[in-house]
Amino acid sequence: FIFHFTVVCVAFSTGLDEYDEVPGGEALIFNKVFLNVGSGYNSLTGIFTSPSAGIYVFHIHASTKCSHDFWVELFHNNEYVISAFARQNKDFDSAGNTVILQLNENDTVCVKAHRQAYLFGQAKEIYATLSGYRIDL
Repeated sequence: FIFHFTVVCVAFSTGLDEYDEVPGGEALIFNKVFLNVGSGYNSLTGIFTSPSAGIYVFHIHASTKCSHDFWVELFHNNEYVISAFARQNKDFDSAGNTVILQLNENDTVCVKAHRQAYLFGQAKEIYATLSGYRIDL
């Protein structure tokens, strides 16, 4: 017997390269795409659509500046999964979170603001990121 396995690589890494005030309940659109292998991340909607079933790892990180806060949540098929929250009174503060999920083909993952969020970023200072990749066991 000859076995042939095809490994489909799926990985994306995105960031926010501008200061953004995001209304609650809306998907965050990470406008800077560093990597999008498998073309799962849509930079117009901020939604990742799984091109293949498997186990995926997702990382969310963000930063806010003086007198602001953020509370962002990662959703899988519009169901809440994890949060990241930070509040800053003087300078800057950051938070992040990571989760491992079982996804089917065409499942969706996105990050939404729980309420109005203030995310800090600049063209040469990217702090808000969403990254994900499929792992093959």
